[in-house]
Amino acid sequence: MSRRYTVTALPKRAWVTMAVLGVVLPLILGSALPWILASEAKPGAPLWVMVGGPMLVAVVSAAFMGWGMRRLEVEIVEGTLIVRAMIYTRKLPLAQLDGAHARIIDLDQERAWAPVLRLNGVGLPGVQIGHFRGSPFRRRLFCLLTSHQRVLLIPELHGESYLLLSLEQPQRLLDALRM
Repeated sequence: MSRRYTVTALPKRAWVTMAVLGVVLPLILGSALPWILASEAKPGAPLWVMVGGPMLVAVVSAAFMGWGMRRLEVEIVEGTLIVRAMIYTRKLPLAQLDGAHARIIDLDQERAWAPVLRLNGVGLPGVQIGHFRGSPFRRRLFCLLTSHQRVLLIPELHGESYLLLSLEQPQRLLDALRM
């Protein structure tokens, strides 16, 4: 049996940032191409490569992030909590999670739990996904944050590892962890 938990919707500013990176930036680079080509040519790589390369990277990166932002899932399958966030997947048996100490927090009020250092993840305005360090730095955080309100904080039983999840109904998952 599988139970799914809805992730809080992405903030509009995250989508705007991706649009700027994937559409506006390439348009600016593309409009600069004729001006650069008309200027004095320099030895080395062709100018269309020097401008077209960054344009292509911007478009592909934005498309990849847009696809990844649609892959945000939290579910329990056969006694395992599975968190899928873009290219990251975290699978943890429920027995490894400390449901008794899990709680719902507001990161704007409890800044001590906010991610501080991104190790391997994505950070856009209003979105933090992947592996982070907290404060103190020994705290390892796996984040799927699309909002700072109603964040489910789930400690793992061993070590200083925690999950931070933005869910529409965090109480449902909290209740499932405590069963």
